[in-house]
Amino acid sequence: MQPLQLSPTKIILGRGTIEQLGCRASKYGSRALLVCGRSFARRSGIISLIERSVTSAGLDLVVFDQISANPNSSEVDQAADLIRRRHCDVVIGLGGGSAMDAAKAAAVSFGLHSVCEVIGKAFPDGVATVPVIAVPTTAGSGAEVTKGAIIKDQLSGIKAGVRDDRVYPKLAIVDPELSQTMPLGLARQTAFDALTHAIEALVARRATPVTDIIAKEVVLIFARNRQALISGVRNSHSFDAMTLAGLLGGLLVSSVGTCLPHRIQQAMGAVSRIDAAHASGLAAVYVAWLELAQSQAGDRLAWVFQQIDGAASSPKVALVECLRSLNLPISASELGFEYSDIETILASLLGDFSNDPIPGSPRTIVENLLIASLDPQT
Repeated sequence: MQPLQLSPTKIILGRGTIEQLGCRASKYGSRALLVCGRSFARRSGIISLIERSVTSAGLDLVVFDQISANPNSSEVDQAADLIRRRHCDVVIGLGGGSAMDAAKAAAVSFGLHSVCEVIGKAFPDGVATVPVIAVPTTAGSGAEVTKGAIIKDQLSGIKAGVRDDRVYPKLAIVDPELSQTMPLGLARQTAFDALTHAIEALVARRATPVTDIIAKEVVLIFARNRQALISGVRNSHSFDAMTLAGLLGGLLVSSVGTCLPHRIQQAMGAVSRIDAAHASGLAAVYVAWLELAQSQAGDRLAWVFQQIDGAASSPKVALVECLRSLNLPISASELGFEYSDIETILASLLGDFSNDPIPGSPRTIVENLLIASLDPQT
């Protein structure tokens, strides 16, 4: 069994912890680059909050707010260029998984010609890096504690990870108050993302007794708060709980990894006419994956969906109902994928396939899974 390490990232969790950002950042240097999305962070007032905290601690702040929902190499290269030109010695990644991934990628690639040199490739030695402080504003991606950053290479069209221990943020400030400004649709998406991290950790070949305990807790948190997600009820208890679930899910990704749905969702990014959110891409293949995975991990999957919907006649029925209630797709065809896209997706598959419980050739499994997800029998 491999040694278990959840994450080397230092975690500060709790309401109001964002106020510590400036003081914490000042320990790394005198000029910070804030990397975030194009509108939400500023519209919600979070950028102003961070500006006050950072500048009051004596740091200069440079803001790069051009990260899209599916970050690409051009955006990361622009952020990296700011690190070089403005001599930034710490990067703050603010937002969901996309913004945090872009921040992490920029922080480890500013010494390269382009981040494209390390997307889906081995990370070279001797590359300059700056520390990252991750500040999530959603509750589900877990990117604040992982060593991967998913970026689309605009040269090759491939969406893959920049992966290395140097990608881990040095610090994660996880303040549930920041996630309460999320739109309901985004809250539902990120909650499902956290759930998939738990499901895949439970059935993964690298699962351990410790990660089983964490994964089951994430499932129970999701089950207890699912009705609030469906109804749109906003309360501090629900956001505290789902923020914890997202963080724990990230620790599972860091220690156990994910399974085929995540590999496929990344490869779907090669189909350029479709720009689907991460959770939607996962949902689109999850029903088909569940049916294949049940032959190897049926007991564990049955337990998961018994917690989520004990009245359902089967895990598949429970999953379909869950996805529908969160306004997520149950098939790839709902997102606009067609049979002609299968070869493009297969050609773009990268990553480790050995963690998935389904035995056999990864290419054959994925091809069958994609066919099933395009013609769901629900």
